[in-house]
Amino acid sequence: MDKRLHYRLLPSQVLIKGSVKGDSECNYELYMVEFVNSSMFLRERVGFKPFVRPGSEAHGECDCYAGDYGLDFKLTASQTRLRALSLLSDQTELFGKQGKFIMTPPKSDQNVVCTVLHIALLKYSLAELNMLMNSNAPLTIAETDIKIFLQKLEFKKNLLLYYPHEFYFKYPIDFNTAVQEIARHINLSFKSAMQYRRFHRPEYETYMGFMYSDFFVIMELVGDEFRVVDYVNVEKSKIYTRLYNYSLY
Repeated sequence: MDKRLHYRLLPSQVLIKGSVKGDSECNYELYMVEFVNSSMFLRERVGFKPFVRPGSEAHGECDCYAGDYGLDFKLTASQTRLRALSLLSDQTELFGKQGKFIMTPPKSDQNVVCTVLHIALLKYSLAELNMLMNSNAPLTIAETDIKIFLQKLEFKKNLLLYYPHEFYFKYPIDFNTAVQEIARHINLSFKSAMQYRRFHRPEYETYMGFMYSDFFVIMELVGDEFRVVDYVNVEKSKIYTRLYNYSLY
């Protein structure tokens, strides 16, 4: 990996549902629909029909549909890391039309053990992932997080995996070069997991999106690798922009 490449987990305001008290649209699934509707690549795949939310998800419906084509969103981060983000992040509460409170979380002084999913997956081959899923032995925290993620990959749905990090480089770099380096990093980390997905659900499509330089970058899984297929400016989503701004002081 290019040593200039760095990443940070996105703030809780854009990832944790309901983390902004007073904003009924604090739900990443809502702004993901705005992103996919702004992607010419995905819109072309469905004959330029608009993606819309289902009336209900009580029976396992996808997060959005364009005609009969369903697409489901999944956060590509461990359960423990998302829980830590929720517990240890400053809390946002809105009041009036312009005001907001920022409150220190009550558990900010606690140490929380969590799994960094893309690092934990690096040591696994496809065969080892299959063994983990079939094992009845007691699991470590990391193994439990990986198993939960693999269960998501078994869903009989087209998936858009949301890699909830924003990337940055410490030195100037060409945009396309940067995006390709990030894609290389993601492919290295998730190669075995995506082999698992293709082995178990080859009939369904798989995409992954990440944030870089004010763009939501969309990749498609082709064979064993993700390939960059589209870019959407984050300003195309009013919900994302608003939620992200809540995290700024």
